[in-house]
Amino acid sequence: MKLLLFTFFSLLLSFNTLATTLRFSVGPDHQDMMDNNYLVYRANWEFLSQSLALLDVELVAKPMPWARAKSLVQAGTNHGLFLAANFEERNKWAVLSQPLAYEVFGCYKHRENPDGDKVIAAVRLGGNDKILSYLKPEKLLNVTTAQDGLMLLHHKRVDRFIMAKGYGQYILNNELIDIKEDIIFDPNRSELRSLHVAFANNKPESLAMLKVVNQAITLGMEKGIYQNIMAKYQVPKEMLVAQRPSLKR
Repeated sequence: MKLLLFTFFSLLLSFNTLATTLRFSVGPDHQDMMDNNYLVYRANWEFLSQSLALLDVELVAKPMPWARAKSLVQAGTNHGLFLAANFEERNKWAVLSQPLAYEVFGCYKHRENPDGDKVIAAVRLGGNDKILSYLKPEKLLNVTTAQDGLMLLHHKRVDRFIMAKGYGQYILNNELIDIKEDIIFDPNRSELRSLHVAFANNKPESLAMLKVVNQAITLGMEKGIYQNIMAKYQVPKEMLVAQRPSLKR
């Protein structure tokens, strides 16, 4: 009888933990981005953490390389992929939360090689996710991290490196400051993308958590949490949801 009761309460505890803990796949430099204040990233993590807490839900980060981060969300091991851009083809596997922010994606290039475009690199995302709509993933040189890609660009082993403009500026201003003067962003053919949490479109638990996240986003917006945190971290106005209320998909 005691064993039966112990088993029952253990299962009950496991269920409650699962029901109140939200696991987000994040990149390998999640803590660095928090500590070094990557504005749009840290602000939205704090916004979601506070908004979910209003629903008694704890947000937990699971750092790992981006391709694996995505695969674990697809498998349902982790509930969502944090700050996932609305890339073309992503809807084949994901359902996106309400938008959290906006970011410009394009190519960084070497100052001494402004016209080179033969070898273009990008972080390995896996599958058919297209960072830029006009470049097919299979035509790109895949790297594990953005830091790797920027270093290859610095050494002129690639001609261009695709990434978010803001993320590139953050890395060059904090982690790779020694090569900052060599690398510039090319605004030509850049694309504006909305940023979300991505959930697997075929996993019931993930879809249930999507509803929780959307509820938290709405609640946080209504209570002014979003506006206050974005102002606290001085996230540029053009990146804020309030500046772009309509979302094109």
